[in-house]
Amino acid sequence: MPDPTRVGAHTFPGAQGGLEGTTAQDQGALSFVEFLDLFPHPIWRADREGHWDLFNQGWAAFTGRSADQELRDGWVRGIHPEDLDRVLLGFQKGFQGAAAFQQEFRLRHGDGSYHWIQNQVSPIRDPEGGCVGYLGSCYDLSVARLVEARALRLGQLYEALCRINRIAKFSPGTDLLFEAASRVVVEVGRFCLAWVGILDPVTRLVTPVALHGHLEGVSTEEARRLVMEARPSIDPDVPGGRGLVGQACREAHFALSNDLRSDERTSSLLALVVSRGVRASATFPLIVRGQVRGALAIYSLETGAFDSEVVDLLERVAEDISLAIERLEQNRRWSEVEGRLRASERLFSATLDTLSAAMAILDEAGRILAVNAAWVDFGNGWNPLVHGLKPGEDYRAVCSGLMVAEGVHADIALGTLEVMEGARETFISEYSEGGPDPMRWYAVTVNRFEDEGLKRIVLAHREITDRRLAEKRLRESENLFRLITEHAADLIGLADSTGRRVYCSPSYTSLLGYTTEELIQHSPLEIIHEEDRERVRRTAQAIMAGACDSITMDVRLIRKDGSTARFESHMVAIRDGEKKDTSAGLLVISRDTSEREAAEKARQRMEVELRHAQKLESIGQLAAGIAHEINTPIQYIGDNLRFIQEATGELLGALDAVSPRGPNEALLEAEIQAFRECLAAADLDYLRKELPKAARQSLEGVARVSKIVGAMKEFSHPGSENKTLADLNRAIESTVTVSRNEWKYVADLELELDPHLPPVPCHPGEINQAVLNLVVNAAHAIGDAVGHSGRKGRITVRTRSEAGHVVIQVEDTGAGIPEAIRDRIFDPFFTTKGVGRGSGQGLAIAHSVVVDKHGGTIGFESEPGQGTLFTIQLPLKELLP
Repeated sequence: MPDPTRVGAHTFPGAQGGLEGTTAQDQGALSFVEFLDLFPHPIWRADREGHWDLFNQGWAAFTGRSADQELRDGWVRGIHPEDLDRVLLGFQKGFQGAAAFQQEFRLRHGDGSYHWIQNQVSPIRDPEGGCVGYLGSCYDLSVARLVEARALRLGQLYEALCRINRIAKFSPGTDLLFEAASRVVVEVGRFCLAWVGILDPVTRLVTPVALHGHLEGVSTEEARRLVMEARPSIDPDVPGGRGLVGQACREAHFALSNDLRSDERTSSLLALVVSRGVRASATFPLIVRGQVRGALAIYSLETGAFDSEVVDLLERVAEDISLAIERLEQNRRWSEVEGRLRASERLFSATLDTLSAAMAILDEAGRILAVNAAWVDFGNGWNPLVHGLKPGEDYRAVCSGLMVAEGVHADIALGTLEVMEGARETFISEYSEGGPDPMRWYAVTVNRFEDEGLKRIVLAHREITDRRLAEKRLRESENLFRLITEHAADLIGLADSTGRRVYCSPSYTSLLGYTTEELIQHSPLEIIHEEDRERVRRTAQAIMAGACDSITMDVRLIRKDGSTARFESHMVAIRDGEKKDTSAGLLVISRDTSEREAAEKARQRMEVELRHAQKLESIGQLAAGIAHEINTPIQYIGDNLRFIQEATGELLGALDAVSPRGPNEALLEAEIQAFRECLAAADLDYLRKELPKAARQSLEGVARVSKIVGAMKEFSHPGSENKTLADLNRAIESTVTVSRNEWKYVADLELELDPHLPPVPCHPGEINQAVLNLVVNAAHAIGDAVGHSGRKGRITVRTRSEAGHVVIQVEDTGAGIPEAIRDRIFDPFFTTKGVGRGSGQGLAIAHSVVVDKHGGTIGFESEPGQGTLFTIQLPLKELLP
């Protein structure tokens, strides 16, 4: 198929015939072209290959382009870009079918705008019926579409008029009428705002009583407030009376402005709506029996919105509202008509209420007037009160016949007859039938209506098996609930959606001392400790509002004797079955945690005592080693001091040999000689060499003892209850120092401490204990591995920081941890060491210190025969409790 956008050079000789033409046919073609030019709308022609080759003057007038410009592919440029692909595809399919077709698309007008056109295409056929080309006619739809839009707008207003007319006929009161009218005007009439106001003849103010819609940036309620504050008046001498509302009420005729921005009439209300984007407004007086009783004010965001046809329809809306007001006022005086209407409404309401049941309506004689479909199907043959009874039958006779029978049917028949005779207004009974299922339950209702001699009886039978079963389940559930709550040790309470307590279990009395009456009469918050009361109130409100379904919190409750007790309260929202986001109440279950808290405090005390005992155990185990570490430097300090003492004595003796008698040349030479002999005897060169060495060694020994004592002091410091920022590198160095005697005989210890390690929030003494336990454990593991071979292992202690944590690692080259006991190494009192080498608390305490006290982690990697690596991670940021 050739591309329909290609335009060939062929020219048809006429409206019919083949492509091969003669002179006469050429003359006919010219007549055909002139004929096409007579039509004002655009017409085009294409050959049977889809090549466009002819455009009439109507096409040129519409597009503003000549036929030469449109030939070839020029006409395609006029199609709207959004429609182009669809149009070309439509042409392709139409030309392939060689049949008539039509399309609607946008074509560029000579003024540059795009008009919707309808392109109707018909095939041109030769005398034998073959397709020799196509002729297309284009019709401008723009005007038609504007007419359609106009008709739609008027249709909307007419729909609003009809709806308000129906509302006006059946509205029970003016409030509903005004609300419905303003809503329909806005929603159906497509205006931005409408309100109905009532005129007060005394104050001469028009008070809005119903308003619907909104202004730019203003809600409906805010718009109502703003209109009220504007105080529209009918008095032209006040600012509120110079607008459209005042004019319409004064003149008893509509007042409008299709361009409020240029309107000379001003009022505070008009200024307000114009500032909120309103461009046109109209007000229609509500006239009842010749008097203006109020006004209907309507606002639009479009300039020129109120033309004559729109105004005519809106005038009819105002007339309908006025007539409805008059009708409602007349209805108050028409007691007789109103009474008949009430009787009819009661009968109609009763009929509607029983439509889902098997229903029959009887006249005063007991004859069946009508039955519904449910009546025909009800009973399946087993219920003589319903089955087979049709309109026209005597129901009184049926009941009279059943009255002498036995069982439930006789009771129902007798009750029905009593209603027929007027002995009672209503008869209601529930019964079960021994039909297909003896467990099916039913209810029968007989109502009597009588008004001004008109008597009707309405019968209704309906199945209530589901209700009876639900009631049974409810009773069972209530009994189970009562059994649980009355024997529960916990406090169980229920509050409704307002927060009022509606149930409390007997445990409130046994645990708190209050009676049920005392609790029900007072707010649930009154027995909550005043410091917890606001927190509980906010939490309960959040649950009721849907923030969460449940929450558990610790609460202090006040006993009747004034003492307090701690409870763990679990609050659960009771959601509405249909409205999941609506809370119908609150269930609160509270458990006394006094004993648990006492046990928890006792456990914490035991943990502290256990850690303290373990520290004392560690200090006891380290004491001998520390004494040995201190004794070694003390020994050589003592030897050096004795050497210094002897050397000092010899030097002082040499000085004493020098005569104190002053400069005597005769004696000076002898004294100098004697001094030299004393110095020679004292071995001055030796003293000159050894005395500084002895002093240096003594100072080093003192520094070593001081370091050991300082490390011991830092290690054994009890610390504070609160975490402090600590230098872990320094703490580890102290721990390594005090434990030196534990590892120096079996291992070399290396420190790889990160010099840039930040301060860590922790309990330094407890971290010292944990690291000590790991180092001692590593030394014991290496000792077990090397035995008495004289070889040494290696212990490496590392620190580093990473991703918000500080990492401490203790690695050894011991025997490793067997696979079978890896799950138990952190258990309290678990140990594989011999008697006297450990209590089994070291790793358990390390785990408690790191995980429980600091919120960190501790783990290990171990390879049997190769060693073990313990890794501790401590958070750098303090965790919230």
